[in-house]
Order: sequence, then C-alpha cells, then structure tokens
Amino acid sequence: MKCYRQNIILILSLLFFTSCNFFNFNYKKTSVDEVPYIQDKVWSINTASLCTDLYNKQYDNYYYILEYDRTGAEKKNYYTKIDLKDGKRVWSTESIEEYRKSFPVLFSKGEKAYLVSAIKKSIIHFYDDDTGELCATACFYKNNEEKDHYQIAMDTWLLIDGKLYWANCPNFTQERYGIVSLDISNIDFSKPVDEVQYFEPKMVWENTENSQKIFEALIEHNGIIYFVTHNQFEKDDHCILGAYDTGSESLIWQKKSYILTGHGCNNMIIAKNRLYVLEEAQGCYDLYTGSTVWEHRQTLEEMKKEVGIDAGMYAVGITYYDNKFYFTNSGGSLSSSMTGIDEQYIKNIQCIDADTGKYVWGDLPKGSASLFTRPVVIDDQCFIITWNDLRVYNAQTGELIGTDSSVTSVGYEYNALYDGMFIYFNPDYDAKTSQLVAIRPY
Repeated sequence: MKCYRQNIILILSLLFFTSCNFFNFNYKKTSVDEVPYIQDKVWSINTASLCTDLYNKQYDNYYYILEYDRTGAEKKNYYTKIDLKDGKRVWSTESIEEYRKSFPVLFSKGEKAYLVSAIKKSIIHFYDDDTGELCATACFYKNNEEKDHYQIAMDTWLLIDGKLYWANCPNFTQERYGIVSLDISNIDFSKPVDEVQYFEPKMVWENTENSQKIFEALIEHNGIIYFVTHNQFEKDDHCILGAYDTGSESLIWQKKSYILTGHGCNNMIIAKNRLYVLEEAQGCYDLYTGSTVWEHRQTLEEMKKEVGIDAGMYAVGITYYDNKFYFTNSGGSLSSSMTGIDEQYIKNIQCIDADTGKYVWGDLPKGSASLFTRPVVIDDQCFIITWNDLRVYNAQTGELIGTDSSVTSVGYEYNALYDGMFIYFNPDYDAKTSQLVAIRPY
C-alpha cells in the first residue's frame, strides 16, 4: 500500500512539474491540422490585467473581477463589476495597495447589497454594490497572536445568512483545523469607513480526530456546508467527509474515506442529490446521509491499461451537464515519456458518467501543457480554453468541432456562463492586458 501511494505521488508530481511548461506564457503547441473554429462574438471588453484571477465571481448577470494594473509605475488592484448582458463596466473600486485574494461575496442588509472581499492582514472590505464605493471595514482578530488562529485556507469562503464560513488553516504552531464562522450581520455602515469593526470568529466544526486540514474549497447546498479533509497519506491514511447544517449549527453526518485524498482546489460538486468528489480518486455520496454510492481509485497498473481519470489539483472548476462531468487535469504532452504510461491512456480533457464515474471521452491536444480551466457546455458543445487555443467539442461524443489558435491563455481564470454565452479571458502578453470575450455556439 505504501509503495502504491508513493508511485501515485510520483506520477502526479511528474505530470504537474514536467509536462505543463508551467507559467510559460509564450508556449506554443506543435502545428497540427485541425478544423478552424470561427467564434461568434457577442461582445468583448478590455481589462487591465494580463491574467485576472482565480477568485472572480459571477452572480446572475454580473461578473466581479479583481484587476491588476501593472502597465504603469504604480501597482493598482481593484474590483470591477461587469454586466454580462452587454460587457459594460458598472463600476470599479478605488485601488488598494494589496489584496489578499478571496472570492468576493454579495452581502445584503436591508434593501442594500454589498460586495465583501478580504485584503492583506485579513481585513474585510464592504463595497456598495450599486456604486463600488467603500462603505465599511472589518476584521476577525484583535492582535497578531489571535490572527494566527484563524487563517483562510485557499482564500475561499462562503456567505450564508449573514455569516462567512471558511476552512481554517492556522500557522504550524496553532493546529486547530476545521471550519470557522464569522457573523458579519451587525456591520455598522454609519461608522467611518476607516474604522475597523471587530467580529468574533467561531470554530463551528473542528477536526479532533487527526491533524488534517481542509484543502478543498467548501461547497454549500440549502444552507448545508459539505467538506472533505486532506489525506496526508502515511500519517493518517484517510479523509473525513462531512455535512454541517448552518441553520441548526450541527453536524448532519461525518464519515471516513480510505480512497480519497482531499487534495485539490475546486474538486467537489453537487448534482442529483449527491455529493461528488473528483480528484486523484473519485467518490459519490448520498447528500443527506453520506452513504457511499461508489468510490474509485486507479492503481498504477490500471493506468497503464485504461485511461487514467484524474481531475486536476489546481483546476478552477467542474461542469455538470446531461448526467456527465467535464473537467481538466495536469496531464500533458511529456507525461507519457516521464511516466511510462502509453499516451493513449493520458487525457487532460475528460468527460465521465455521473452515475458510475466511468470514462466517457477525453482528449490530449498535441503539444499540450497542463490544464487548469473549467470546461463549459452550451447546447451540446463543450468549450475549453487551453494554453494555446480555444477548443470546441461535441459534448456527447468528444468529437472535435474546431479550434481557434488566436486564443492563448493559461486558463487559470474562472470563466463565466450567461444566457447561452461562453465568457472567457484572452490575454495580450505584449500589452500585459487581456480581453473578456463573450461568444455563442453556432
């Protein structure tokens, strides 16, 4: 068992560090004959960032992006609200010296809505959602010692009924791993914006079984938070999955998995009243009881005989469509030579069946680097941004419809879907900016 796990870790390391030409923005693939895909562009808008951010957030027809302007001597960081109907800017916040990256969330109080984001030193800003004006400032620690107890894991959080929830990731001297809650419902908008208002954090679920943290982003459904801890292999040998009810402030269910690793950024998804975890291993669980429907984890020998199913550790999301899941991973053009696995079994674009977890179709584009992007499916067409092109597939069969090599992106941004439009970022590496582009399938 120990040897098997070491082999899997080695494979993942080789795939990620040797095959992806990591952050080589001028990487170009080997020329291949593929049908050109002519984009049906609806609108586009220039953004100040070369690469925007993993933590962009869509709410209905509005898209909130964190822009990094590095074209001048002064570094600028600010949020921009974009209307996805027409690609127009609604507002941009004033620049702040440095942001601590976090998903922006919308907080409502009375008839007003506010965009909530975290900046350096765990300070929280509240922006008027109508104007982008800074309205209030808060924090969740009184001193540096207290701050060390409550660090946001992966800088992701949820907002549920006026409370922020995040996976706690304290420093190494304060090991209290679990889920933290912060009630911000009493924020006082009559106070000066530079007056920092303190809110007391609360540990609502703590991992008292072992010293495993939550690496995966928390997900929520009907006020219930679902989580999985990170299996650190030889030390503890299992993950803990659980469901925490924010309404009753109680744990609904908790269980162990000896199959999952819990190592990934956005590898959980809810569909058909089931919780799915898709990573190095894959699992399907009843949403209400936690009972296992199925779990899979391929051995090294199996990966030499069949397509390896593996959702990327750093992928920005998974799409559910027509009882299938679509995702990418860190396989690449050099993976076969580095691992000894035949290239026919390595696919960094994958589609699997939601009922069984079995492979449906996949692709490994010629000269491909590792992928982080989230595939988006519209009208049976699967849109995928790679490092070197836009690729469009038949979502049911995996047949390639066409490619557009004018698109060159690391695919690390969280793309959007609105009103039948696929919305993505296309960087301009010479100008150090990018375009946000909306297209329709044809």
